[in-house]
Amino acid sequence: MNKIQKFTHNRNFPIFFILLFSLILGFIIFQDFGASWDEPNYYVYGEITLKAYSNPLAGTIQSYVRHYGQPFFILGEGVHTLLSFIFPQTLSIDIWHLILYLTFLLEIFLFYKLAQRWVSITAATISTLLFASQPVLFGLSWFDPKDTPFMVFFLGSIYLGLVFYDQGSLVFRDQAKVKQKVDIFLNQKKGNNTKWKKIAFVFSIILCVISLLLVISAGAIRKLIAKTILSVNINHPVSIIDKIFIKFAHHAQNLPLINYINKVTSVFNHILTWLLAITILCLIVTIYFIWFQQFFKKQFHSLNNFLGEYVKSYTNYRQKKAFIFSLVGACVFLGFASATRTVGPFAALLVMWVWVINLKKKSIPLIVVYGVISFIVFFISWPNLWQNTIANIIHSIQTITNFPETHSILFGGRFYDSRALPASYLPTLLVITLTEPAIILILMGLVVTVYRFIKKEISRSEIMVPFAWFFLPFFYVVITRPNIYDNYRQLLFIIPGLFLFSALSIDFICQKMKSHWINMLVIVVILFPGFLANVQLHPYEYSYYNTIAGGIQGVAYKYELDLWLTCYKGLTQQINADEKGPVIVYVDYNPGLVQLYANKNITVMQTGDIIYTPGSLVVLPLRYDHELFYPQYPIAYSVERDGVDLCVAKRVR
Repeated sequence: MNKIQKFTHNRNFPIFFILLFSLILGFIIFQDFGASWDEPNYYVYGEITLKAYSNPLAGTIQSYVRHYGQPFFILGEGVHTLLSFIFPQTLSIDIWHLILYLTFLLEIFLFYKLAQRWVSITAATISTLLFASQPVLFGLSWFDPKDTPFMVFFLGSIYLGLVFYDQGSLVFRDQAKVKQKVDIFLNQKKGNNTKWKKIAFVFSIILCVISLLLVISAGAIRKLIAKTILSVNINHPVSIIDKIFIKFAHHAQNLPLINYINKVTSVFNHILTWLLAITILCLIVTIYFIWFQQFFKKQFHSLNNFLGEYVKSYTNYRQKKAFIFSLVGACVFLGFASATRTVGPFAALLVMWVWVINLKKKSIPLIVVYGVISFIVFFISWPNLWQNTIANIIHSIQTITNFPETHSILFGGRFYDSRALPASYLPTLLVITLTEPAIILILMGLVVTVYRFIKKEISRSEIMVPFAWFFLPFFYVVITRPNIYDNYRQLLFIIPGLFLFSALSIDFICQKMKSHWINMLVIVVILFPGFLANVQLHPYEYSYYNTIAGGIQGVAYKYELDLWLTCYKGLTQQINADEKGPVIVYVDYNPGLVQLYANKNITVMQTGDIIYTPGSLVVLPLRYDHELFYPQYPIAYSVERDGVDLCVAKRVR
């Protein structure tokens, strides 16, 4: 009995209970979800990645797995093999859905542990349930093999990075002798800097800032160049820009303007390249004269003593296993996050901010070890980097930053090019796709966080992590408006940072509410909308829109609903049940998703400019309003939620 009581009073008991319930639920419903838009292709790319380990020179690697690694598939393949033995009659795609969901459960655990750093167990539990029950997040956790794993790796990088910081701090704190040595080392005279060295240092910093701003806004500048040139009035120059353009563009009357756009863009790219090269050169020279000469030469003996004492302090440290676990965990998650998305190193910057602010120069050994091991993990999990590593990394960053593939985006009842979305795109979608209690608690949490920050009731360096985690990418998207699509799936990794603010507001409410029954009522009000929506929309939870937007009925033909085409599975199952004889099914977009579930008597073909066979079926999705096509054909089968058809099959007459 004492062991049971001890377990139930453990600070991790709530999350274990949540995970157990979620795991049971997952095994019950994992076959309900359909394959998503390009999900099967992703697993093909994963197989190619695995083959790369036995044949690194295979040409197919360059053709497919170019812009990101496949650590999720590498890890999941072994689990997939095991689950295939447990569920031998289950489709491979359904097993992958279960693996994705298990990955999401890991994210729930990591979120709970991270929230515990700043709030009580009760607040961490409620905020974790609020986060996990968001219909959009819960729905995508089953069939998004790109963004959900990255969200987990990014969150894990931050949590374990902070745990590693805790362990690194203890190594110093437990050794008074080390602290004395470090203080002597840090307070030694660094030599007299001459005036020109200070000027060179300031100049290098300014160059770095300018270069960073230009790199971040490069895509927006290229768009501005194109827009400006296309607006030039060649025949009747009026503005200063018109006159300047005609003065330099002598053949503007005979050549298309696109030629000048490419030329000016090329000049801008060359200027940016040279500016980066000059910046790096200035940094190297400045570091050499200001840092290397004064630090590594004059202070070499002190540095040697410092490192020696650090090693000695670690040797005497009693919790070596915890230190090694936190180090390996932080490096593995960061390496996987960086291989999955080029924005992965942003997690390292967030945690290193805490290290540097609190440990200052004592953080240098931690950062070096952290960086080296993380890069090794990153390199191993991305086979495309094994040849021409630097060139492939640069090419990947350039491609992802200025992604060439464009999409038509339905937003507010209008279709936009994904490269020209309004600034309100992300803020609007966040407001209408999260549950109402989540929005209120997040806004309230921002106020509570600022108050606790001012009152110094919370670690100032650590609480800046969720602020930067969410708001830096958020404002980057709002200001520069990069090429994003499929709502905000590419930005799922910032959502945990946003929900940490809800944990702080819930903690504030729990402290103020003394009545147990009132607390229970508040919890029900907070969680009820998400749980209800998940039940009502299953298995299309990610199509959720809250009452602010009018629910599914309010957003139909205004915003995207089943944009991943997962409804094709339910539609195909209806066709399988009723169509016993041979029948041709023409599919608009991704016929392979129907073929995956279709019976043998069904012939699946792509729609097109052809004459459809009478008696056949035409499958049309709600996406891009395509289900409105062929109004002359009656609807034979449909998948609907709340009176809105997500996809239909029309009978050809």
